[in-house]
Amino acid sequence: RVQATPTARPCPISTRLTAGEIDYIVRDSGAKLFISSLAMADTVAKLSLPPGVRCLMLDGTVPGFESFERTVANYPPEPLPDPAGGIAMLYSSGTTGMPKGEKRQLQTEPFDAEDDN
Repeated sequence: RVQATPTARPCPISTRLTAGEIDYIVRDSGAKLFISSLAMADTVAKLSLPPGVRCLMLDGTVPGFESFERTVANYPPEPLPDPAGGIAMLYSSGTTGMPKGEKRQLQTEPFDAEDDN
């Protein structure tokens, strides 16, 4: 399970994008972590991710990627105490050029905080 932290911005990327479009999104978003699966091995082999991006892969590994399963096994299964919800940074399909990111304000309350309204 991947849990957002107050400053985390999960950025889902379509499996239909090209390696160039994926590279652009990873660079533009400022990603520090890139998670993919072995099913995307042909595409990720063509990536030129910037230095400092940690790469994890589900269901196996390819050069440059660590095992997602082995990595998360090193962390306790308990959720973080009072986790504030990160918010996804979504990208458009890029029909008028390169994909465009939407950066929304981060949530500051825990996911399970009661709504006063």
